[in-house]
Amino acid sequence: MTRHTTVGGCGNGGVYIYCANRFLAGGVIDGGFGQSGKFIAAASGGAQAVVLQPDGRLLLGDQCSHQAGNSPGAISAHCGHPG
Repeated sequence: MTRHTTVGGCGNGGVYIYCANRFLAGGVIDGGFGQSGKFIAAASGGAQAVVLQPDGRLLLGDQCSHQAGNSPGAISAHCGHPG
């Protein structure tokens, strides 16, 4: 079965958050994905990258500014949070 997933950011009450939608062939929303075909994350930001993992799960990624003590390109547990 062919499925297409869109990811990005969407507005939710003035907050920009991660969003994803999945569609079946012909553009029909896939009701078996997320909540009625939609996934809305609690994290603020917007997905700028997506990877389909071997188990079928999606990994959404974003960016953050370089912070003191972290090398550029390093994963930071503090991204978006002070400290």
